[in-house]
Amino acid sequence: MVDQVNMQVGDAMRTTKAAQAYVDRFLREGEMAAVFGIGLGIHVYQQFTSDRASLAKAILAATSGGTRLPGDVSDEICLDLIGDVARQARAS
Repeated sequence: MVDQVNMQVGDAMRTTKAAQAYVDRFLREGEMAAVFGIGLGIHVYQQFTSDRASLAKAILAATSGGTRLPGDVSDEICLDLIGDVARQARAS
């Protein structure tokens, strides 16, 4: 989880290095991780995966500074919410 609102300018590089080091050193074969960012909304940069290259790309994207627009929520989260509402409607 990357806090894109409160991160200071110098923190982005340290955050990138720390997140990548975690993936490189501690993420074992078969384990999965995801990359989320909180800015002016919530964004899923990478869903859960064990693909280290995808995680590295997502870490860089999440820490590169571009916060999202107000109210912006990832498509993945929107689809999940829509699915929950539809399931609740069918159960009623």
